[in-house]
Amino acid sequence: MADKEKAKYRYKLLFERSSDALFIHDAEGWIKDVNQKASHMLGYKPEELKQMNIKDFTPNWLKVRVARSLNQMKESGLSHSEHELIRKDGSTIYVSINASLFDPEEGLILGAVRDISKNKQNENELKKLYTAVEQGPSVVVITDLKARIEYVNRKFQEVTGYTFEDVRGKNPRILNSGDNPKSMYREMWHNIKRGKEWVGEFINRKKNGETYWEEANISPVIDNAGKIVNYVKVAQDITERKRQRKDSEKTEIF
Repeated sequence: MADKEKAKYRYKLLFERSSDALFIHDAEGWIKDVNQKASHMLGYKPEELKQMNIKDFTPNWLKVRVARSLNQMKESGLSHSEHELIRKDGSTIYVSINASLFDPEEGLILGAVRDISKNKQNENELKKLYTAVEQGPSVVVITDLKARIEYVNRKFQEVTGYTFEDVRGKNPRILNSGDNPKSMYREMWHNIKRGKEWVGEFINRKKNGETYWEEANISPVIDNAGKIVNYVKVAQDITERKRQRKDSEKTEIF
C-alpha cells in the first residue's frame, strides 16, 4: 500500500472512530463529509447530511450566531461555541463545538461536536437549586470539616448583619452569644461527625450585638463514597415566636 493510501486509510479510521461527531464543511456551512457519530447524533443518514448546510439543523434565532462563527473561522482558523441543534425528529440537543481549519487551500473546516445535553441539564438544575437556596426563607450555612464557613446565603446576611466576606473562612462560633450550654455543642458534634442529623436551638448574637433565637438543623454532607465532605446548617430566626410564647405565658399567670 502506497504511503498516500496508508495516510488516507489512517485518516478515515480515526475519522470514523472518533468519540465526537465530526463534520467537514466549507466556509459557507455546506457539509462535505461526516462520520457515523454525526449521523447518529442528528438522526440523518450520512448521504442526507452531505446535502445539507449546518444552518439546516440550527434554530432560527441562532443562525446569525452561526454565520458569525463561520466568519471568525475564515479569519482565525479556530472557534468554540455551545448551542442547540435540531435533530431530524424535531428534538433538540445541546452541543459543544470546536472548529478548526482543516484544509486551507480548499477552505474546509472540521467541526468536532459533542453532546453536552446531560451536563447542561445538570447545570440548569444546579442553578435552580442555588437560586432556591440563595433566595429561600431559611438561613443556610455550609462549612468544611474544620467548621470553616464556605457559604452563607442572603437570609443569613439579612438575619445576622454579617456579609459573606465578614465570615468567609471563619468558625460559626462568631455568632456564639455565650448563653448556650457547652453540652449542647458536644452533642451536636457527636451526632454530625457520625453522619447523623442534629436539631436544636441556639441563642446567637448578631453583628450589632443584638441576640436572637435560632432553630437549627445541622447535617453532614456525604459524597458517593460515604465520606463526610461538608456540614450544612438550615435555620430559622424564631425570636418572635419565643417572644409571643413568653408573653402568652405571662398572660396565663395573671
